[in-house]
Amino acid sequence: MGKAIPGLSVQTLPGAGIANAHGVDAGKADIGFGNSTSTVEGLAGRAPFPKVLTNVCNLATIIWSSITASIGVILFAAGLHGYLLTASRYWHSIGLAVAGVLLIEPGLKTDLIGAAIAVVIIILQLTDRRKQLGTGAPAGRRRCGRR
Repeated sequence: MGKAIPGLSVQTLPGAGIANAHGVDAGKADIGFGNSTSTVEGLAGRAPFPKVLTNVCNLATIIWSSITASIGVILFAAGLHGYLLTASRYWHSIGLAVAGVLLIEPGLKTDLIGAAIAVVIIILQLTDRRKQLGTGAPAGRRRCGRR
């Protein structure tokens, strides 16, 4: 069948395409839905898998992705709402939304960039909050042309 349609490859093991065992092991996919047949055969290195798969059931990756995605959802919602630790300035809201999306997207690079943006915004929000508590003046987004 691969000769009839160039670029087409078919998994011969039922469920291996859904499990995406090759993509997860190669690092080209972050999550695959495993079933008992494809996972066991892949971990054992039996046909149709050409080698033993070592990165199919990585619990630490699942936990890390879940934690960063949860934090990302909170930051994204804070960016849309305009409030995290205090009322957000417009560019704080944009930064929070961007950081949230980067943390939701799986991958170490996006997690590090999103976390760096979030840390900067949190530090700025803490500074604004201290100013607000110290002077009694409202900090954050301008309302009706006043601060």
